[in-house]
Parts: sequence; structure tokens; C-alpha cells
Amino acid sequence: MHEYSLHGQVASSRHTQLLHVLAGIAAMPPVPVSERHLVFRPTVIPTRQAAQVGGSQAIQDTAKLAKQAQTASTDVYYVKLVEVLEAQKGTENVESEQQDMDMNGTHDEDRMKVEDESNGMLNGNSSSSKLAETSSTSRWQMVFHDVPEPGARPVTARMITITQLEEGDAIDFMEGIGYTFVTQYLQHGQSFTYQDVALRLTRILMLPDAQAPLPKLKREDIPAEKKCRFLDASGAYTLQAAVCVVDASKPEVVNRATSELLHFKNVMKGIVDMRVVERLSLDTRVKS
Repeated sequence: MHEYSLHGQVASSRHTQLLHVLAGIAAMPPVPVSERHLVFRPTVIPTRQAAQVGGSQAIQDTAKLAKQAQTASTDVYYVKLVEVLEAQKGTENVESEQQDMDMNGTHDEDRMKVEDESNGMLNGNSSSSKLAETSSTSRWQMVFHDVPEPGARPVTARMITITQLEEGDAIDFMEGIGYTFVTQYLQHGQSFTYQDVALRLTRILMLPDAQAPLPKLKREDIPAEKKCRFLDASGAYTLQAAVCVVDASKPEVVNRATSELLHFKNVMKGIVDMRVVERLSLDTRVKS
């Protein structure tokens, strides 16, 4: 399917304010988002073989060389395994910027109790907080994002593929189809739905030893957020507005998706600058 989207950046100091705004616009409370992403790359990356030189140059197999050239020119991409973490409950406690008010007006004392309970779960007191949780009992998705389509467009358009892995060891599956683990990170925030537009207000946290070998990775617990670092040092959030279309060959469907995104852009005018991001900033190709 194809994803059509717009993105905007939000300072951490405006996080609570924007949650209220989005809750009002979408007429719903925020839904916690807490995910673990494992990034993989192909184990073998095709490379162009140099042409032979010398006396054998005139008798090279041109068909073989043509096949090698075609293989070497094929792009390869990063692929992710995504797991939803239930233990997080969307409560973020990194640094003192957690002075944000609760959406439901919870008193400070109650909020501290909720945060303490969340910290306990994140520090390994809940079995669902285990990074080492057996892959066969986890809810894993294999996610692929293509490079956004080129050209001047009102919204970002790219092909995505999401495959649900129902059973078995997801990591062993990735290794079995020729992928190698690269790194991991957490994505925390909130989500909303506005008409047909999916809204995600999230930020990325890098885990300590994010590139640890897989055997160690399977034994570790997910650390408390205060032990992680933001990918964006300022702690800023990214607001993504997206509409997914199954059949992008139908112009009326694509036009409707684009219209809804542009409508949301107008609604957020003066609040968040929703725009088309630089195409190569979403490039998922493996660089040789």
C-alpha cells in the first residue's frame, strides 16, 4: 500500500499544549504509543565486479557481466521489526520536562504515583517489560518503507509494506531470510485519529548499547527512559499526519487522501507547520 503524509516538529515545551489541541480537534483522548524498533540490513550487499583486464578482456562473458551489472545496480533497503510495548502505557519520565499536566487533570501526588508504577514496570518488575521476552510470544511486525516518490508534490508519498509475524522467533526469521541486525531504538508518544488521518506525536529514544549483539540483546531488560538518550538532543517531538491507501492506482482515492491531509494542514495553521519533508531524509536504502 501507499502512505501519504505530512510532518511537523514540536518543541518538548509545547508537548502538553499540543496534546490538548489535538484532543480537541480529534474529539478523543490521546492513545499511548510505545514501540521497540529493531533495524536490519541485508547480510549480503551486491557489488559491481570490475571488468577483467589484459589478455582475457576480449573473451569475457558479456551475458554474465550484464547480469552482474544488473544485480549490482539493484538498491537494497533497511527493514524493521516493530514490537508494541504494553508496559510503557505512554507515560514518559525523561528528565524534568515531565512537569507537563495530565490530560485528565490528575493531581501531582497521583501523577507521581502513576510515574513510580511505570518506572517499576520499566525497570523489569513486569514480565512484559522484558527486551528478552521470547519472540514467539511477542507481537512483531516486519515493516518496510520505500524511498518517497520524487517530484514536486503537496504531500509525501511512498510505498510501505507491513507484515504481521504470527508465530515463531521473529529474529531468527529475519536472519533466515538474509538480514543482519544493525541497531534498535524506542519510539514513545501519543496517537489520534482525525477523520481518515492517523496522527502520531512521537519522539525516538536510543537505548544504551543499541548495537549490542543479538545474544545479549535477547537477555537485556528494557532500561528506564532516564537511561536512554533522545535521538534529537532537544527532546523535540515529530507530528506525523498520514493516510494509507491500498490501491494507489485510483486517482480519486489518492486525491481524497491528499485533500484530507491538506485540510488538516490548514486546521493546524499557526499551531504546527505541517510540511513535505526532504525526500532523502526518509531514504531507507543501504549505502554501499
